[in-house]
Amino acid sequence: MKKFLHGKYLVLFFLLIVFFNGTVLAETFDINGDGKTGIHEAIYALKTAAGHEPSVEEKVQQLLDKTCEEFGLPGISMAIIKENQEVVYFLSGESDKINETKMTPEAQFRIGSITKTFTGMTIMQLAQEGKLFLTQTVEYWLPGLVPTPPDPEPANYTGYNANNITIRHLLMHTSGLENFTNDDDFLDNYYHHLDQAYTPQEIIAIAVSHDPVAQPDEVWYYSNTNYVLLGMIVEQATGHTWEDEVRSRFIDVLGLTDTFIPETGQTGFFGEFAHGYMDLEERFPPHEISGILSEFTYREPSQVDSSGNMIATPDNLARWIKAIAEGELFNEQYQDLLLNDKVDINGYINMGLGVVHDVYNGFMQHPGQISGYDCGAFYHMDSHVSLGMCTNRTIIQGIKIHQLILYDIMNILYPPEEEPPAKKARRFVEPNGTHGGRLTEY
Repeated sequence: MKKFLHGKYLVLFFLLIVFFNGTVLAETFDINGDGKTGIHEAIYALKTAAGHEPSVEEKVQQLLDKTCEEFGLPGISMAIIKENQEVVYFLSGESDKINETKMTPEAQFRIGSITKTFTGMTIMQLAQEGKLFLTQTVEYWLPGLVPTPPDPEPANYTGYNANNITIRHLLMHTSGLENFTNDDDFLDNYYHHLDQAYTPQEIIAIAVSHDPVAQPDEVWYYSNTNYVLLGMIVEQATGHTWEDEVRSRFIDVLGLTDTFIPETGQTGFFGEFAHGYMDLEERFPPHEISGILSEFTYREPSQVDSSGNMIATPDNLARWIKAIAEGELFNEQYQDLLLNDKVDINGYINMGLGVVHDVYNGFMQHPGQISGYDCGAFYHMDSHVSLGMCTNRTIIQGIKIHQLILYDIMNILYPPEEEPPAKKARRFVEPNGTHGGRLTEY
């Protein structure tokens, strides 16, 4: 049976009303001093006033409730897999604002760029099997798709050269390929024509119609184009669609029964789901908050393909990142490669072969945003705690759900006055921003 917490301590609540006068109650209901109150905050404050030390679960629940209220999130769903394999669920808010449906652990979310971890791990398994090599080029697997220089190559040529872009460059976002999501016409469809379908070839054509950002290995630049190409390479190497490879290698084997890959034309979900929302005014200059949330629940998945179209629940995300980090997918050689082959982004965050490494806080992770949804999968390497978290709203420009709650949650689980698992007496903190660009939301 799933264990989840909504924090309804009604008996204690009414007992405390008997013992506290109206002034104390008024003060404890409005603990933020902003005139807003909530049942979880009221109970939390009343217990504290009564000398009760809130439990870890109560502190986490209060954090989620406060975050929903402060940032206008419809809801949050989170699953934590403890070191002893116990799964704990935390829920706040609603999965459907119109019908006021409470969030449940079964609600599915669009997981955006966490899709890249599935695409990337497929590539890594194919490399382990000898079906491809990370040093092979885009031109080798997909001849003619990405431009190559004319022969003879002009002096000072600065255009694309698919002969120099390797699979490793694609995995690590060091290819120099422009991000197709920076294209104006694509963005118009992405936000205003959610039923517009694309083929992978059309997506790559959009990307290479723009100049490269850099030559391979010159800079780290997050580009969704890389992972659309990787999906196409999976299909060339196996003779199967990337979707079928992910299903047979991971979803079926690991029992990720609430993880799905919608295909062209499948704009909905596969069971209970959270409706997705965003404030369009926040997404475009001057990024003003209108307070009006538009619904972005139904979307043509081929718009983002193998870079961001998958659907899952937070507990499946926690299970998935745990499988990657704990070596369930690879032999010793390739697990070592996965853990240690990295490129430094900003001194805090490293990009690996399909996963992100927060080297300061000790996480293997990947965030994922797509219009209406924001998710993250995190595994703490020292404590062996795995977390999956989602909210059904695109948060204001540049902010992701894990930046709002992950580090506070870890500080609740491992208080700074105690030794964290790595035995370093410091707090978990948010590293400096890791992604730049016009649309990095998935």
